[in-house]
Amino acid sequence: MLRRMLLVASACVFLLLPLVWLVSVAMLRTDARGRQSEKFIPMLSPEVRQSLLTYQRDCRTDADCDPQLGCLIKGSSQLHMCLDSTCETDEQCDEGFSCVPVKTDSGKAVVRICSLTGVRKEGERCRVLPAVREDGCERGLLCQRRCGRPCRLDDSSTCPAGFFCSEGREGPPSCLPTCEGRPCPEGLQCLPRGRGASICARVVGDDCRKNPCPDRHACRVLESPQRPSELRTECRRICDNDFSCPDGYVCHEYECRKPCEPQAPDACGPGLTCGRHHPLDSWYCIAG
Repeated sequence: MLRRMLLVASACVFLLLPLVWLVSVAMLRTDARGRQSEKFIPMLSPEVRQSLLTYQRDCRTDADCDPQLGCLIKGSSQLHMCLDSTCETDEQCDEGFSCVPVKTDSGKAVVRICSLTGVRKEGERCRVLPAVREDGCERGLLCQRRCGRPCRLDDSSTCPAGFFCSEGREGPPSCLPTCEGRPCPEGLQCLPRGRGASICARVVGDDCRKNPCPDRHACRVLESPQRPSELRTECRRICDNDFSCPDGYVCHEYECRKPCEPQAPDACGPGLTCGRHHPLDSWYCIAG
């Protein structure tokens, strides 16, 4: 009898092994080099969510949240809370929204969340979890400062010509544009745009990368979605509790910005327009 019980127990263990393996693969992916990759946080039932003490509570790191949750910190979307995934497919989101993977604070966990489906195409500038459609990527593309299709780091063929697969800081790996080793059209030069990306463009106006900015100013490279082949540099005055802005400017995200009215966008000057990145922001002059 004892021997039969041991045989039954062993059989149960062997039957459960495939299930345990599948769950571990679903929750924790490993890349081609054997390194631990990101964990996908699942959707939880309403009952489980409400049973977790940290659900939708403010957080600073993943450690502030229950193990089933991740700390999603996205300043542009005003999200700083412990969350589970809100979707697994686009069909689970409302019309006009897509299910996108976004890394949590640790960078080792990913939450799937319904985000506005945008209009930005592959290679164009974007914002993760945009407040307006004009800042978001088209369906099927991931945002890593620029829109790109998902890709595999161990397979360069998963990106189209002129793109390379980059490890995502905000989400899974995605394709970013590059002009390295490729000729640019006449009048344009290959310029770096961060995270290994580069584009063919011309610098318009005084280039503060070559001519240093005054004290308490920082050189910013501005890119307009309406003029993808032009980059404009500008010396921005830095502001905080110790350094205020001059008259006629407002402090926004530690930089002095010129306020404006959307009814008079031309008041900002050449290459600029009156806009804002979030519905709660004030209107100010941006590259446009």
